[in-house]
Amino acid sequence: MTSYNIIEGTLLRLYTSTPFTEIGGTVADPTTVIFAFQVESGAVQSATYGTPASFGTIVRDSTGTYHIDIDTTGLSGVWNYVWVGSGVVTTRAENQLYVTPMGVSIAN
Repeated sequence: MTSYNIIEGTLLRLYTSTPFTEIGGTVADPTTVIFAFQVESGAVQSATYGTPASFGTIVRDSTGTYHIDIDTTGLSGVWNYVWVGSGVVTTRAENQLYVTPMGVSIAN
């Protein structure tokens, strides 16, 4: 599991850590791709490729490689997140990051 430090308010782009691959090592697209995350002990939020979620949309970059952009405003704390592939390719990759609360606020 990899750990990252992000400042709240950052637009965060999370990629699949490595391309999805079949058992033999060939890069392939799963039948279903899901991204899910949880901040601290809050509710788990998830998105499925092909269906926009309230927090972002999964984008296919190339065969087996995906990303999602998430606005971290108001979402400080420890994040646990996972990419899950199922069907043709079955796998999961979990990671963790920490979103640090913004220390300086600028008013217009």
